[in-house]
Amino acid sequence: MSIAPQAPRRWTEREMASGRYTAQAAQTLKLGKPSQHASLRLLASAGNRLLAGTDAGYPGIVPGRSLHDELAQFVAGGLSPFQALAISCERGPRFLGMAATAASPKARAPTS
Repeated sequence: MSIAPQAPRRWTEREMASGRYTAQAAQTLKLGKPSQHASLRLLASAGNRLLAGTDAGYPGIVPGRSLHDELAQFVAGGLSPFQALAISCERGPRFLGMAATAASPKARAPTS
């Protein structure tokens, strides 16, 4: 199954047009990225452990695609692509006490 790249944007536009959001809430959602990025930079520079998650199960959230979007936001927020990959591959399993299943961005995938 292939999801068109514009699908999440279209879903957001439909959500905004649904009348469920006040004009102020819609504006806050549109303007929220810069403050989210600033918060991310503050949290990362203070040494906080950051984790990635897909929020699967919410309408319009496509598992896999949403994780790619989240990683892009980590990079847009000032983290390196390597840091974003480490957050998604390694830190989640370690946080959950499953260090043995954690993938390292430098690790090679098994071939057999």
